[in-house]
Amino acid sequence: MDLYANTLTGPIPEEFGQLESLQILLLEKNNLSTPIPPSLGNCSNLVAMHLAWNTLTGPIPKEFGQLERLQHLLLTENSLSAPIPPSLGNCSKLVGLVLSSNNLTGPIPEEFGQLESVTDLLFDNNQLTGEISPFNLTELSYLYLGNNRLSGEIPLFITQFNRVKPFVQSSDWLHSSLLLCHHSKPDIC
Repeated sequence: MDLYANTLTGPIPEEFGQLESLQILLLEKNNLSTPIPPSLGNCSNLVAMHLAWNTLTGPIPKEFGQLERLQHLLLTENSLSAPIPPSLGNCSKLVGLVLSSNNLTGPIPEEFGQLESVTDLLFDNNQLTGEISPFNLTELSYLYLGNNRLSGEIPLFITQFNRVKPFVQSSDWLHSSLLLCHHSKPDIC
């Protein structure tokens, strides 16, 4: 289902959760609002869900942890709040998880250390707190954590990846935050 870049408004219908054969749900760049319906966690064949660039509110449904085939979850540029549900760590086939530019709070769940296939974790521009867990994500290429309220030391696991290049940036808007990036040319970062 591709409804990308329209002027759709209102909530995402609860009834979408009955679409058990649905594999791809593209609703980004609309004017959808209200919380994301937890019923989307019933779409057991879902591989990609892109809900970015809307005005969705409330928490990320913990029911998304039931989506065992999910590979891409894109929720950036909404008004989502509350902690990131640890149940997302159950999505073992997840490759890309993009939660940037929301109002998410709390720590990065330790359960994300189970995401062995993940290459992209983008959590920048939120209100996340706590220390960065020592994940062992060997496929990781992109890790963006800038503009949060994370604390503690930069974990040593970051230096063990050949594909991830660390970059610590401080400025008025990104004071003492951590931004990790990967570029095709190592000398850029």
